[in-house]
Amino acid sequence: MPIFTSLYRRLLLLLVLPLVLFLAISNIVEYLYLRTIVLTEWRQATLLRLEKAARQVDEKVGRIVRVMEAFAQTGGNPLGAKKHEWLLNILEKQEGVSRVRLSWQEGLVPTAAGLGPPRPDGFIPPRIHQVSAPTFALQPDGRTVSLQVRLQDKKNKLLGHLEVALDLATLMPGQEKGGWHLSNLLCLVDKDGRYVVHPDPAQQGQFCWGPPHDELEAILKEAVREEKIGTILKRSYLADRVVGYVRLKEAPWALLLHASSTEILGSYLRFRFSYIFSSLLTILVILALLRWGLGAPLASLRQLSEAANEVAQGRYGTPLPVRSQDEIGRLTQSFNAMVQGLQERDFIQTTFGRYVDAKVAREILRSPVSVRMGGQKRQVAILMTDIRGFTPLAETLTPDMTITLLNQHFARIIAVVQNYDGIIVDFFGDSVLAFFDPLEEPLPPVVRRALKCALQIQSEMAALRTDHPEWPSLALGIGLHAGEVVVGNIGSETRTKYGIVGSAVNLTHRLQALAQDGEVVISEAVYQHTHGAVAVQREIKTELKGFTGELTLYVVTELGVPMARAASGTMG
Repeated sequence: MPIFTSLYRRLLLLLVLPLVLFLAISNIVEYLYLRTIVLTEWRQATLLRLEKAARQVDEKVGRIVRVMEAFAQTGGNPLGAKKHEWLLNILEKQEGVSRVRLSWQEGLVPTAAGLGPPRPDGFIPPRIHQVSAPTFALQPDGRTVSLQVRLQDKKNKLLGHLEVALDLATLMPGQEKGGWHLSNLLCLVDKDGRYVVHPDPAQQGQFCWGPPHDELEAILKEAVREEKIGTILKRSYLADRVVGYVRLKEAPWALLLHASSTEILGSYLRFRFSYIFSSLLTILVILALLRWGLGAPLASLRQLSEAANEVAQGRYGTPLPVRSQDEIGRLTQSFNAMVQGLQERDFIQTTFGRYVDAKVAREILRSPVSVRMGGQKRQVAILMTDIRGFTPLAETLTPDMTITLLNQHFARIIAVVQNYDGIIVDFFGDSVLAFFDPLEEPLPPVVRRALKCALQIQSEMAALRTDHPEWPSLALGIGLHAGEVVVGNIGSETRTKYGIVGSAVNLTHRLQALAQDGEVVISEAVYQHTHGAVAVQREIKTELKGFTGELTLYVVTELGVPMARAASGTMG
C-alpha cells in the first residue's frame, strides 16, 4: 500500500494509531463505567430525597386525614357539637388549609325527632359511626386541592360531608426547585397522571404522560402504578431525561423528579471534554516531537536511499556527510566505506583485468577461494601465437616503435580471443598463450570455436598490415591443440598466475613453431574434434622432441568446408 512506502508514515501509523485507539477505547470504557456509577449515585441520592419529601407530604396530609377520621364515633349527644367544633378548629389550624366545611344531609335538623332532647343552641349532631377514605380533587383554580370524606352512620347511611381545602403551595414548601441537586423539575401527580403540583402554573391540572409514542412517559405510567419507588432512564447512549418517582401513602399521588442526564453527568462530561482535548493536544505534541526528532534521521535515510540508487547505476558520487553519532550516523559511515570499497573493487577489477584475462579477474574477485593454490585436470583447447623473426627486427627499431608494434599486435589478438570466450594465460615476449575451457560444455564445440578464433587472428593480422603499410610487416604463426592439462593457480602466496601446465601445452608450443607466416597448424586431436570439416592446405607428418612416434599435423585455412588436402610433407 502507498502508505507503507514512507518510513515516516509507517512510524506514525505504528506509534500514533495505537495511542489514538487506546485513548478512544479507554475514553469510551471510562465513560460507560463512570456513567453507570454517577447515575447509580444519583438514583440512590434522589430516591432518598424523594422518600424524605414524600414523608413530609404524607405527614401534612396524614395529620389532616387523622383529624377527619376522628369524626367517627362522634355526635349523637350534646357534646358532639363541641367535639365537632374542636376538630374543625384543629383542621383550620393545619398548615396549608384554606377552608374547612362540614355539611349535613338535607333533613337532618337540630330538633328532629329521635335525636335526643334539644340543646340550648338547638342542635344535636347525628351519631357518626364511620368516615370514608378521603377523595382528592384538584380545584379549578389549580392552586388548591379538596380532601373530602363521607360521614356515615352504623348502616352506612350518608349523614354528611367533611371537606378540607388544601393550599398546594404549602403542601411542598421549597420542594419545587430548592434543595434538589441536579434536578430540573419536582412535581406531584395524581393516579390519573394529572399534575397536582407543578413549578409551571400553566401545567397545573395537565396530564403528566402524553401520547403513547412518548416511550419514557409510557414506561413511567406503568412503573408508578406497579412500583412504589424507582427511577426511569430513557434508553439511549446519552439519555436526555431521567425520572425518579415515589408513591405517597396518605394520598393517591406520586412525587416525580425530572432531571436532565446532561445535567447529572455535567461535571463528568466537562472532565471528558477536557480529557479529549488534552488527548488531542498530547497527540499533536507527539506528532511534533516525532517530526522534530525523526526529521533529520529520515532525511539521512532518504539521502542514503537515493545514493544507493545512484551506486546501483554505477555512479558513486561524493561521500555522504555524517550528521550524527547515532545508528543513522554509523550507517552513513558504513555506507561511505562500502561505496569506497566498491570503487576500489571496480578500480582493481578494471586494472587487474589489464594484467590477467577479464574472466579470470572476475572469478577471482567474485570468489576469494579461487585464488588459493591448486588446480584441476581438464580437457581444453590450447592456442599459441608467435611472431616470426621479431627478435632481429626489434634490434633495428627504437624501443617506442617496438612496444607500439607489440601493443597493436596484442590488442588485435586479445580482442579476438575474448570475443571467442578464450582465456589469455600469458605473454612470452612476442608470443601469446591462451586456452578455451569448455567448463560444462562438451569439448568439440569449444575446439571448433578455438579454431575459428585462430583463423580470425590471422585475418586481423592481414588487416593490421593493410591499415599500417608504413610499419614493418609482422609474420604470425599459430599452433592449436586439444588435450588434458592442469588448470589452476601457479606460483606462491605472494605472486600467483592463473595458468595451464602439461604436455599438451608443450605440444602446442611445438605446433606454433612449425607454423609459417599466416598459417594455423592443428594437431590430430583438433582435426578429429572438427570431424574433418576443415580446409587443409597441407598435411605434416613429423616426429617432435619429447613425443614418441610420428605425429600428423594439418595446416588449415578454413573451417566448415569438406576436407581438402592440397599437399603433404614429412618433417623430421
